[in-house]
Amino acid sequence: MATKHSGFTFEGAEPIEIGERVSYLPNNLSLLVSDTSCSYAFATRVRALATTDAGGGAITDTIFVGMSEESEFAPPLRVMAVRWVAMGGVQCLVVLTLDGVEVYDQFAKRLYKHRAPATPKDVDRCCRGVTVVGGKFLCVGTSAGAIMVIEIRGPGKFKHVADLAGGHAAPIFDLTSDASDATSGTMVSSDGAGLLILWDLAKLIPLLQVGGEIPMIQLSAPDENSACICMCISKGLLAAGYSSGLVRFFNLINRRKVVEIAAHARGINAMTISCDNLLATTSDDGAVQVWSMPDPENQYDTRIVFSAAISDKLPTGLAFHPLSGALAVSCYDSRGLVMFSRKF
Repeated sequence: MATKHSGFTFEGAEPIEIGERVSYLPNNLSLLVSDTSCSYAFATRVRALATTDAGGGAITDTIFVGMSEESEFAPPLRVMAVRWVAMGGVQCLVVLTLDGVEVYDQFAKRLYKHRAPATPKDVDRCCRGVTVVGGKFLCVGTSAGAIMVIEIRGPGKFKHVADLAGGHAAPIFDLTSDASDATSGTMVSSDGAGLLILWDLAKLIPLLQVGGEIPMIQLSAPDENSACICMCISKGLLAAGYSSGLVRFFNLINRRKVVEIAAHARGINAMTISCDNLLATTSDDGAVQVWSMPDPENQYDTRIVFSAAISDKLPTGLAFHPLSGALAVSCYDSRGLVMFSRKF
């Protein structure tokens, strides 16, 4: 179903071949755009890949990372997430593994590695959820419920400064922050019990120096029936997707839930927000939905803009192109990205 919205529609486009099969992990797609190409990063069963498309759906280069020789962990489930992020003025590929976090440059040179904190004997060690807060901190969630905070000290320079613990008892599922606000210290974390916590890292270093507590507020109580799998922030609104198929929107200023929609029939696997404030979601039900973000000036009204069913595939990741507005969808065990273009 393609619906007219603000002068454009979404339409199916030619797929992009990516060479290897995508693994079944939430939010398993990340996009880096340059003047001449697009680089799609994702995890396979055994490694992290970043493939470059110079146009026309033809892959011109592929880098393989995340298989450190010294790691004691073996395939097939070592890589847990892959993200392109800007840190210290440099675009970096962040790879989360069963071991911890690894940071690479665009040429697959490893810049940094840090091991995740120990977990109880009955909990497997792994990392999930990554975000950059205020351009100063790389934050990584862990299965122990702690959040590793790594200070960004310049291009390729990092230092682990804290493990934020005590907020989550369940494993972290996702972290998010407002990428459009380089001065904000706001971060939201979610876990397998559906708990959401709002953190303020603006004064993290001075507080650590004096042994002070890091400000955190429970944004949403645990949900007995569903985990919060993925989140996005745009213009002071948090969108949170759950394993129940629900999407909940929270106003981060007054810390209240403002809208709840039954977006999907099954658990949500991924979500992303476009530069023009559209929210895309996908799920185990095979559907890809695009929504207008709630309008605070119109009683937080939100509407569906586009809906498509992807036949015989299980979507696992989403990425909007920041210039064309095209939407890419990664699917489990597939060697290609499903593409939807905008027609104005």
